[in-house]
Amino acid sequence: MRKVYAGPTKTGEYILETGEQLTKSAITCRTACGAVLMERAAHNGDWLEFRARAARWKRVPYTSVPADHRKLVKDHIKNMDANEFTNSDTLEEVHAPKASPTIANTQTPISPTPPTPEALQLTQEVEQIHNSVDDMPKDMILEPLTWKLMVRAILRGTNIMMTGPAGSGKTMTAYAAANHLRRELHVFNLGATQDPRASLIGQTHFHTDQGTFFNESQFIKAIRTPNTVILLDEISRAHPEAWNILMSVLDPQQRYIRLDESEGSPVVKVADGVCFIATANIGTAYTATRTLDHALRDRFQTLIEMKFLSRDSELDLLTRKFPYATSTDLRTLTAIASAVRDSELDEDSCVETSFGTRQTEQAAALLQDGFTIQEVAQACIYPLFDGSGGEDSERTYVRQLCQAHIPTSHRTEEEDMFPF
Repeated sequence: MRKVYAGPTKTGEYILETGEQLTKSAITCRTACGAVLMERAAHNGDWLEFRARAARWKRVPYTSVPADHRKLVKDHIKNMDANEFTNSDTLEEVHAPKASPTIANTQTPISPTPPTPEALQLTQEVEQIHNSVDDMPKDMILEPLTWKLMVRAILRGTNIMMTGPAGSGKTMTAYAAANHLRRELHVFNLGATQDPRASLIGQTHFHTDQGTFFNESQFIKAIRTPNTVILLDEISRAHPEAWNILMSVLDPQQRYIRLDESEGSPVVKVADGVCFIATANIGTAYTATRTLDHALRDRFQTLIEMKFLSRDSELDLLTRKFPYATSTDLRTLTAIASAVRDSELDEDSCVETSFGTRQTEQAAALLQDGFTIQEVAQACIYPLFDGSGGEDSERTYVRQLCQAHIPTSHRTEEEDMFPF
C-alpha cells in the first residue's frame, strides 16, 4: 500500500506522497483506495474529481464545497463507479474542520495568450480617445466630454449629431476634430439643397456623342472613401426627401444607398470607417427649420447639445484670439453677450434672437482693429435684433442692455436718446 500522507506539519497540513500540501479536511478519506484516488486527482490538478471523492466519503461536507461547485460535485459523484472503492485498508480518521478546504494549485502557470491585432487596436483607440483632451485646439473652448465623444465617433466610424443655438461652435468642432485626426472631411450643407436627389444621388445627363448617362454626386463619391468624415450641416433645414434618402445611409444595420437614376439601380455600400456628423438648430426661434423625424434622430448613436460659453470662458477665448484688443472692451463685450443670452432665457423678455460666440468673435475682431465698443455695438449687435415695434421692440431692449454696460465716456449723444 502506498503511503498517502506522512503526518501533520507545523502548519497543521498534511503532505501527500507527491509533495503537495493539503488541509486535513481535504485528505480525510474512509478508505486507502479512496485516498489514493484523491491523491491522483490532486496530482493531476483535477479539483472537481478531488472534491467529489472527498464529499462522497462524507469527510468533506457539501457545505464546505463552494456554492458554485456543489451541483458539479453532486453530478460527478453520481457518475462515479462504486466498484473503484473497497471498505478495507481503512486509514486513521482525522478530525476535519468544517472550514472550506484550501487546496494548493500545483498546475504549471499558463502563459497569457498574446492579444489579437483587434484587441491591440481597440486598446490604442481607447487611449487615443482619452488622451486627445490634451490636444484640444487652443482657439476653441470645449467641454472635454464633447471633444472625446467627437473623437470617438470618428475613430469608430459612427454617427453623431450636434444640436444647439446658432454660433455655439457646432460646425467648428466638427472641422477641428477631423483635422485633429487627420481625416478627410466632406461638407454638405443640407440647408442649401434645392434638389435632394441630385445633390445626394446624382443626375442623368444627355450628350450628343455619349447619349444619356448618369453622373453620380459628390456625396456618393464621399461615402465610397474609407475612414472619411462627412458633415451633414444644417440637417434640420433639409428637405424631407433628403431625410428619406439618408435613412438607409445612416442606419447602422444597412449603410447603403441605391442609385435609382443609374442603369440597373446599383447599390452603393458606405465604406468602412465613414463617420457622419450632423448639425441642427432646434427651437421655435429657427423658423426655417423643420422638426426632425424621430426615426432620423434615432440613427445617430450619440447626441451632443452644444451650449454657449460662460462669461469667463468666452472672455478667456477672446483674449487668446484677439490679443491686441483692450481687456476693458473685451470684458464689456462679453458682459453684453451674457446679458442678452440671459434675457433670451427669460420668459418675460422680448428677446428671442440668439447672440452666439460667432457674433462675439466678429465684434472682437473690430475691437482689435481700433473700433470703439459703441461702434461695434452699432455694427455687430443692434442689426441682429428686430426693430419693429418701437419702444417695445427687441432692438430697443438690447440697446438698453448695451447702455447699462458701455462706459459713459464711449456713449454718443444719439445713443443716450435711445433712437429706434
